[in-house]
Amino acid sequence: VSKKADQLVKHLLRTAQGYRTGNLLQLWGDDLRYKDRAANCQFTSLSLLIKYINTNPARYAPLLGPYSSMVLQYAVPSEYFSAVRPLRTPRGPSETGSEAVWLN
Repeated sequence: VSKKADQLVKHLLRTAQGYRTGNLLQLWGDDLRYKDRAANCQFTSLSLLIKYINTNPARYAPLLGPYSSMVLQYAVPSEYFSAVRPLRTPRGPSETGSEAVWLN
């Protein structure tokens, strides 16, 4: 488990470099297989990795760079957007109103 968890953390930290906030949306799986045996296996394996990473924060602290911590959790898209919405930055001709462009 530790080797795969290390690989996952490194992958997530590389991916996070392209995000403007400390919240990362990582899509897993395949909606067309949500009921089959392979999907259950993938969910079980990923759950083991998430549990291992979350219970061993000291192991990953040296890798975090600008981030103070790392917590992995399952979420639906609306939870992700609720987390990043207060952190977005308005850009455009005006800071408010319909002309503002929100970038994450």
